[in-house]
Amino acid sequence: MAVENVRNELDHKWIEEGYKYIGVNEIKGESHHLNILQWWKDIKWGGIRDDETPWCAAYVGAMLGSVP
Repeated sequence: MAVENVRNELDHKWIEEGYKYIGVNEIKGESHHLNILQWWKDIKWGGIRDDETPWCAAYVGAMLGSVP
């Protein structure tokens, strides 16, 4: 299998996983979105305990880490 085919297959899986979370956003006030908190844990930054911290990198990292 060509490297390009492997790359496209992997890209597709993590992007497909990411589509499941379109629409996730911060919760105003004392509550925090559980998915966002989990993404911080998934990328080993579990010390962040709010959803106000910019979380785009946590999202991408968690999606990349979720595919074999």
